[in-house]
Amino acid sequence: MDRAIITLDIINEICHPDGKLARYSDRISNKKIIDRINAVLNCSFGICALFSSLGFSLSERIYWMATAQFYQSEKKRFKMKVGVSLVIFREEEVLLIRRYNTGIDDGCYVLPMGGVDQDETALEALVREAKEEVNVTVQPEALELVHTMHRLHHLPDENCFEQIDLFFQPRHFSGEIKNMESHKCDEVAFYPLDALPKTTALFVCQALANIRNKVTYSECGWEKVTI
Repeated sequence: MDRAIITLDIINEICHPDGKLARYSDRISNKKIIDRINAVLNCSFGICALFSSLGFSLSERIYWMATAQFYQSEKKRFKMKVGVSLVIFREEEVLLIRRYNTGIDDGCYVLPMGGVDQDETALEALVREAKEEVNVTVQPEALELVHTMHRLHHLPDENCFEQIDLFFQPRHFSGEIKNMESHKCDEVAFYPLDALPKTTALFVCQALANIRNKVTYSECGWEKVTI
């Protein structure tokens, strides 16, 4: 068994608190080795002993222990959700959808949007969400980032979480715009930028105002809202 592959799995396991070998497990066929790694990961002394038993030199052990400690600290580092929004203008109108039966901001108008999944880039997420929500097909190279927002997202239960919202405008796209997710959206339509629905989400209003004014960054949901 190649030591480098085993080492990568050790580090990978430390990076993933869910206890799964996320990226290299398909390259390890010996279940005993996997079990052995899992048994010692939570103990620095155990990791050191494991490296030693695998034949690592002192300098190699020091290097990989430092690497392991780095990833252990990274695992504890604050992580932030990333959201992507599709901004489609039609003359002086913008495409909005109305949330329905989601439990969050139901009845509010927002842009077609979604979250970035693990192992997915922001552009890939936007391409996926555009197709899933409003039947829009767009290529990553046709998307332009027009605004970035650091938002404190308030939930109905009074909890909140931080997220980064990336707003992309397509230079061109294809597909007939229509509601593809009627179970959580009950309206898809263009609305005048100067007469948005009264229930349009605050962060969407702020983002659209900034985009029109060519402001590339703002913050929303904090003590002071900036436009």
